[in-house]
Parts: sequence; C-alpha cells; structure tokens
Amino acid sequence: MKLSKLIAYRNFLLEKSELQDVVYQSEREFESILHAVKTNPIQIRYHTQTLDEDYINAKVAHQQFNNTLNTLIADLESEISSEEKSYYENSEQEYISTTGNRYDGRIIHSLDIVKRTIHLDPETKTMITSRIKSHLDWKHAGMIIRPGREEFLRHMVECDPLYVVDHDEELINESLSHAEFNDEYLERIRQHYISNTFVNPNEQLLKTIPNGQIGFCLVYNFFNFVSISAFEKYLKEIYTKLKPGGIVCLTFNDCDYEHGVNLVEKNYGAYTPGKKVVALAKQIGYKQMFSWRNGLDFSWLELRKPGNLVSYKGGQSLAKIIPKTLAKSK
Repeated sequence: MKLSKLIAYRNFLLEKSELQDVVYQSEREFESILHAVKTNPIQIRYHTQTLDEDYINAKVAHQQFNNTLNTLIADLESEISSEEKSYYENSEQEYISTTGNRYDGRIIHSLDIVKRTIHLDPETKTMITSRIKSHLDWKHAGMIIRPGREEFLRHMVECDPLYVVDHDEELINESLSHAEFNDEYLERIRQHYISNTFVNPNEQLLKTIPNGQIGFCLVYNFFNFVSISAFEKYLKEIYTKLKPGGIVCLTFNDCDYEHGVNLVEKNYGAYTPGKKVVALAKQIGYKQMFSWRNGLDFSWLELRKPGNLVSYKGGQSLAKIIPKTLAKSK
C-alpha cells in the first residue's frame, strides 16, 4: 500500500480519536441523569440499579474502544515508520541527482526551475504577503533564497542590504530580470551562490554570506524540493547567518498529510514530514513563531533565532525602489 494512503488513514483515525471530548461530555450527562434518578423519591422497580450498571458497562466499553483505537493508530505509526525509510532515501537520491546535475555539465535550464509554482488562493496570498511585510525593516539585512519569479522579491527591497541567493548566475539573473529593478538598485543587490557541496560535503552551502548579519530570510518554494538531510543543513547555516532575534520564513512539502506524500509519489516534491522539520528546527535552537497550512500543497513556517533583534543604523540613504517599467512611465 502507498504511504500516502497509510498517512491518510492514520490522520482520519487521529481526527476521530478527538471524539473523546464528546464521550466525556456524554458521560457527564449520564451522571447527571443517574444523580437525578437516585435522589428522586419516586423509585420504580429496579430501574435505578439497572441504569447504574448500564452506565458502568458503557464506561468500560468506551475505554475498551479507545484502547483498541489507540493500538490501531500505534500500529499504523509503526507501519508508516517502516515504509517511509524508502521515501527518505528516494528523496535524497532525487535531490542529489537534480541538484548535482547543475555541476557536471548537464545543467538544468533555469526555466525548468522557476516554472515551479505553488497555487495560492487569494486568502493565503494576502496572509503570506502581510506576514512577509511585517518582518521587513531597512535597519536589517534581508536574504531570499531561490526568489524565482515570485513577487515577494519586490517586497524584499525594504531590507538593506538585500542578499539574493541561488545555485548559479543563470537563476539569479532570471529572477532579477522578472523583478524589473532599475540599474541603480541592481548594483546594490548582493548576489551570492550556493556552494557545491557535492564536490566537498564538508563545505558550507552559504559560506559567502556573513554570519550574524541577516534580520529576515525568506525561502519560498525551495525546501519543497530539498531532502530532509539538506533541509537540516540549510536550517543550521541560516541559523548562523541570522542575527539574534532574526526570522526565517519558509515553505515546505509537509508529508504529515496525504497530499504532501502524493507529490512525492509523483516525483514532485521531497519527503519532509512537518513533525520532523519542526523537531529539527527546535533541536538547532529555533523558536517556532507561526505556521499555516491551506489544506493542500502549501505549508508555511516561521522560525526565530532567540535574542533581541537590534540595529545601530541611524538612517537610510536610499530612495524608494520602484519597478523599471513604472519609473519609465513617470
């Protein structure tokens, strides 16, 4: 059986197991009725004793049902743990294959990467945009990894300076061209490339980014295709690059849910269960600030490095950044 079906079944049972609150409320109602029957001076035949016995039997039956359900869920968890090993391995191989190809003469065309998009309904898009803007401040440097053709890159100009990071010049140029920044601002953007750790596994991915200088980092639709081991490595390095109190906002393919695993089974996404990602982040030192899931292929997570985000900048000398097309029209 596919792992996606096992996870869907597990989640269904977990949702139903929450009905214990309903059982608790019903037992309180039974107790209220029993109390009324026992204390009423009108006692007809043996019904009071029978109701008391029936209530005890019902409580035992509820507990037995709950125990069996929990055992079934535990067995499913065990089955999932066994099955997901191959999913982790396949995602690792897929990540090595697709990312490694960029360095062995068989470069994947940038358009094949930037065409990867996440469908956002209006509510989710508005929420994400507002979340990003709430973290932007000219007093702190910003970093965006894999900007693609998303409009979020334009919002990031509020950070000073702005680090734009991707695997190579081709991808960055594609993103900057789509953003239509003017030439003066393009000269201010700090372009950095992700290091090729397939040649040297001990090499840092973000080695050219200064440590402890980033106030806000955005990683949108990039970790969705990154294996869990690489995901962990990125999180560790981003943590080092962030200032105390700095924030990273990211999307990923949450495989705690059926849809996320379906994407993996269709070779369009990495196997990265949400509980695993959150546990890794906590182990590294992050504090979870906010999370959002729209029910399908979009999972948003905000993590903060402990500490107070401070800046010693007294002012900003830049004028407002506007798109090149808008500037020409004025």
